[in-house]
Amino acid sequence: MHTAEAAGEPRRLPLPPVLRRELEEEHLVFPETLAILGKRRFEGLSALNLRVTDRGLYADGLDVEELKRFALDHAIEVAVSLQTQRFVENPPAAVYSSLEEVENTVLHCGLWATHVVIPDPLFSAVVEERDIYGIGDAAKLLFELRPLIESGLVVPVPAEFIGALSVEEVLHATKKDLLRTELREWVNAQLIVEGPTAREALFITAQDDLDEWPILRTLGRVPIVNDDGTFYSRMLEPYRPDFDYKPWVDQEKTAATRYYVQAVNEKLAQADFFGATYTTRSLFRANLLHKRTRSFATEQALMWTETPIVSDVDFRLFARVADEDEAVADYRSKMGRVLRRAATLTDAAESATDLQEELADQAGKVNLRLHNSALWLSLSASFGLGAVAAGGTPFGWLLAGLGAGSALKDFLPYFEKRKEARLEAPWVWYSLQRKSSTRSRKR
Repeated sequence: MHTAEAAGEPRRLPLPPVLRRELEEEHLVFPETLAILGKRRFEGLSALNLRVTDRGLYADGLDVEELKRFALDHAIEVAVSLQTQRFVENPPAAVYSSLEEVENTVLHCGLWATHVVIPDPLFSAVVEERDIYGIGDAAKLLFELRPLIESGLVVPVPAEFIGALSVEEVLHATKKDLLRTELREWVNAQLIVEGPTAREALFITAQDDLDEWPILRTLGRVPIVNDDGTFYSRMLEPYRPDFDYKPWVDQEKTAATRYYVQAVNEKLAQADFFGATYTTRSLFRANLLHKRTRSFATEQALMWTETPIVSDVDFRLFARVADEDEAVADYRSKMGRVLRRAATLTDAAESATDLQEELADQAGKVNLRLHNSALWLSLSASFGLGAVAAGGTPFGWLLAGLGAGSALKDFLPYFEKRKEARLEAPWVWYSLQRKSSTRSRKR
């Protein structure tokens, strides 16, 4: 009989002291719009003498303790404001993404979802009690995303705080998943094991996953792993050709299976707290999600589309385009009809790709139509101004007035076409492709 214990008991991780204190305290929070909170975040960091210049991060005179207090308070305020939106009459659509996948998630889901929710890197740095350099690296990530955060499109939240609140839910879901033989065996079959190495160490990864660092296991030693992937331990024993490592390898694969299942459940619980959908570009995790539920989410289907949006689009530009209410609403309506007709995740992704390519083609026609209108407008204006220049007599001024009036009248078709175009989905692609071709996003 298979049990959860046989598949690796879920781990109850220790709560960091700073997070324990936050959970014990009462917080007076006034919910505010996420765009206002996004702007307030960077105003607060600037007031603490933390800002980014052309030469890099500037933190002269920074009080680290004040920064920590601000990071904790602000992150919780954002989490409460976002969470309250779940209970309005028409709650906004939200997707939950890892920090490493935020760019991909924005490009694929940023026009479909109202918010892209990500773990707050500065909050994580504070909870993990990193030094000033680690805090600085976290702040740089926030400043890279600043235009999207200030627009309310990207919302950094205290993932560890939400994780601590949902720990029982995660443990229960993980135990339930590990009792499913088919799911457990599928995850185990996806594991890639390297080792034992010359020093009795194992490195375990999942096939087609996006984790930067593998799971490290050593026989009889507990290594301490640093943020950069290096680790230190007592001297490991050398590899022994005559020793049977299979029981140890099997044991660690069982623990790795539990690790991956629990990691996905943690993301799902954090996403659920905000009424969001967990999305990922990791084929392994996406398949794991599908095998858990036997269904697919619209947002996950969009993550697999081959979007014609250029990958180096400027974040400031994307934030402005995502604010084109009529065009984005039309895009969501068209995309919703396409996805509702799809029977499988593959069908949904292919249909969404076809629609986006069609909209990109239509955007090219919008560009041509407006370009021709603008060209005619410039010619008309030139004739009008020429008439003004020739108007040296009272009769000439009359003709000039008629010419200028004619030129002004010729403006109307152009602006009417532009106004009509801004109401439809192709305008989104027109705006992005037209401007980003001569501009690349600063990283």
